[in-house]
Amino acid sequence: MSFFESEPKALTALIHTYHHTLTAPFDDMWTLGIIPAGKHYAIQGDQGHSVGYFVVDEENMLLQFYLDPIFRSKARSFLHALIGTLHLKGAYVGTNDPAAQIPLLEESTHTEVHTKLYRSCDPASSKCPALPNTPYALTGATLDQLSDILRYTRDAVGDAEDMADYTKQLIESRGLFLIHNKGAIIGTGEIRQDPFDASYLHVGVTVAKLFRNIGIGSHILSEMRAIASKSGKIALCSTESTNFSAQKAIEKSGFYAHHLILELRF
Repeated sequence: MSFFESEPKALTALIHTYHHTLTAPFDDMWTLGIIPAGKHYAIQGDQGHSVGYFVVDEENMLLQFYLDPIFRSKARSFLHALIGTLHLKGAYVGTNDPAAQIPLLEESTHTEVHTKLYRSCDPASSKCPALPNTPYALTGATLDQLSDILRYTRDAVGDAEDMADYTKQLIESRGLFLIHNKGAIIGTGEIRQDPFDASYLHVGVTVAKLFRNIGIGSHILSEMRAIASKSGKIALCSTESTNFSAQKAIEKSGFYAHHLILELRF
């Protein structure tokens, strides 16, 4: 097998096939943000057909690796050669991706948890918490609030210059919710459809700096979980393994870690 640099669009069919082999989706920010920014390569079989692909970031870390099941017996030997040829430092691989996880773990010299992937609890379970009582109600965002939302985003999470189109699309898809206090936005909740599996929704939350650590983030996540449940779908979210405060809020809201993204070193 050989490989050559390729455009993501040329790998669309392989990328879709890869995502349908996963046991659960990755966070959509990983799938739609981090992965597309990497350098994509097509893997070519001896007969000249594309049999897989992989993605490498600017730090020479392997972000994604897919090989057609027919050729998986050659996965480790191909990876071994790839590591040497491209001088790869390591890889990120999810426990939801067993086909890539096994050969990558065999090649690694060090492993640690990078990200926790969470899913919502079964609403029928006695362990799934009820919605918390709170004076703050969520309302759907509207386009006439766009400038206020961007102003809030700039204060809460930093520069919002590149967020206008994204925020507008989120509002138009009815995926953005707001919490107000005395007329000012103090928190947002997001719901985004998974691009590869219609049974999953990705949720996110932001809270204004002055209103953090009083349970508002957990409240918003609980509401997002409930909205997903009412539509018959599973809510997903994620956080880095070192962000213990976020993990506490997520777990309090009725989510549990069901997969991990591992950081491997070669």
